[in-house]
Amino acid sequence: MGFSASATLATLRQTGMVTSFALALAVAAASLPSDVVMKLFIGTNITLGSKMMEDFIIGMQHAFWVSAVLCLVAAAFSFVRGKENRNRV
Repeated sequence: MGFSASATLATLRQTGMVTSFALALAVAAASLPSDVVMKLFIGTNITLGSKMMEDFIIGMQHAFWVSAVLCLVAAAFSFVRGKENRNRV
């Protein structure tokens, strides 16, 4: 029984990490033109101008804010859940 719960918890943690990484990249990449994003992710040697670099940094800041809001929502759900009772059998 303990192994099953441990495996489920590990799977959910990994899923959360991958999802947050994908969300952050999607929010940050939305600040650049799609052809530039494609070249960046494929690995083509591309030079970004200062305007595109500024746009990407703004996109990363937006990704940070989205992550912060999600953390606050999760904290609110955790608070509403109440204190955990570990004395149950």
